Amino acid sequence: MGFSDFVKVLSDAPIEFEHLKVAQLAQAILESGRGSSDLFALHKNPFGMKYRPEMAEFAQPVAYTDHAGEMDDYCEFESYENAVLGYWRFIDRDPYSGWRHSVETPADYIRFIAFAGYVGGPHASIPDGRKDADRK
Repeated sequence: MGFSDFVKVLSDAPIEFEHLKVAQLAQAILESGRGSSDLFALHKNPFGMKYRPEMAEFAQPVAYTDHAGEMDDYCEFESYENAVLGYWRFIDRDPYSGWRHSVETPADYIRFIAFAGYVGGPHASIPDGRKDADRK
């Protein structure tokens, strides 16, 4: 099973906001290197999601060392179906509260979750084009 299998599962998945599948796919492409990451290949985790207790219905924790050499507990999914549906459980957590008010377009959604914490740190752009590290 590979990335094309994941894409098929995502395409067929029953999710609340069908038009956001393109954003979900874009995140998987970015986070997994189009399915080339070890996290995807070994643990069916296309989104680079770290494990949180709320994910227990969809995933189990697995110790994983990321590209920066840092080890943490990440989600290991039994199936791509669990990964696709688990993504929405992950997004329904407190750090992303309010995302449902930013779903008119995939760009609105991505912008909201990025600035809520899905993407962050010194390399994350902020709306005025500066980097987060430049914000005073």
